[in-house]
Amino acid sequence: MNSIARVKTRLPAINAALYAILILAAPFLMVKAYLQNAIRDFGRASVSIFGLNLPIFATLAALALIVWLALNARKISKKRIEAAAFLLLAFAYGQYVADYYIDYVFYDLQNNWHYLAYFLFVFVLYRYFQSRKTDLAKTFLAIFFISFALSAFDETFQLFASNRVFDISDVAKDLWGTALGLFALSYAAKEGKIFKGEAFPPKSFKKVLKSPLSVLWLEIIFAAEFLAVSSLLASVKYLPETFAATLIIYSVSLAAIALARRKKARKILLGALFAAAVWVLVQIFIAEPRLTKPAPKIAFYKNLPIPFFDFAIFPDKSFRLVDKKIHFKRGDLAALLKREPNVIIIDRGFDDAGGKGLETSLYSSELYFVYDAKRKNLVQFFSAPSPEAAKEYN
Repeated sequence: MNSIARVKTRLPAINAALYAILILAAPFLMVKAYLQNAIRDFGRASVSIFGLNLPIFATLAALALIVWLALNARKISKKRIEAAAFLLLAFAYGQYVADYYIDYVFYDLQNNWHYLAYFLFVFVLYRYFQSRKTDLAKTFLAIFFISFALSAFDETFQLFASNRVFDISDVAKDLWGTALGLFALSYAAKEGKIFKGEAFPPKSFKKVLKSPLSVLWLEIIFAAEFLAVSSLLASVKYLPETFAATLIIYSVSLAAIALARRKKARKILLGALFAAAVWVLVQIFIAEPRLTKPAPKIAFYKNLPIPFFDFAIFPDKSFRLVDKKIHFKRGDLAALLKREPNVIIIDRGFDDAGGKGLETSLYSSELYFVYDAKRKNLVQFFSAPSPEAAKEYN
């Protein structure tokens, strides 16, 4: 074999290695070259055309997609349309659960880097494993674990970098990008033909790791649950709780999938889920919006138990789980003001250790005011330990 043939043989491995280096180096190079702000500004820049304020990046991306669809119209099929719809819903899910306190639009290039980089990494790694004629199930497993290891290494390294911060939810976003890349590869690119009549869940769990379809969906489920949990416990302080909660939820999911293979068990599970969903919806839309915190790490709102996690209650009495914080950053204020409240109550916990960081130099006591530039008025802030904060809310 001559030198050119050897290079061609090794090219998939070289591409995978170079892409991995790019993933690790790009954020640090952007910080070093002061490109982060430039990329952020480009992602949010807009131009006015015929009175319409169009975001430049989103418009260019939409035009590129239209051109690509026109050039590949013959390749569009029902399965690929369904795959595209799933990918859009999955992307929207990631946007909803992650980065609640970061004020950015859904097409922001900088904040979608995690999804995009690892989405493309899937195709680079797939080409490498195909060149080695690796079994498809093993390929999917290897891609998922390589992505996890690379992302974990990247975030761990940031513990020792002065201008970077460890964030376990970034690892989860990378894994979500990987899961979506595997789905796109399987259904958008290959139209599901690579699965050769497989079904999920499989008839026998002994063969679950030998089935590419089962491996794919188990990875998607894990990535989705890991993203949800890590987005609520992003701080390195809560790392044990993040993995414990994810594994518990994932184990319950696997048990439900295993039981769902049996017809009677499936009916019972569906009935229980329907009853639980009805009860939760009744509490959300009908129950009195009363908040109680009888003990540390447990709260009740509208009769719904909320263990350990932090949550935000909005002016319209709706609520959602949010990232657990001891110390707020000044940038978090934009997310709090987005719902246009007149009063914001910060619960500092039973130990009175949380809710720090939003005090101003003029108002550092429990009661202070912050100026809302958008509405041009003052918003009252009140912070107190749990029992008092709940009493004040009610």
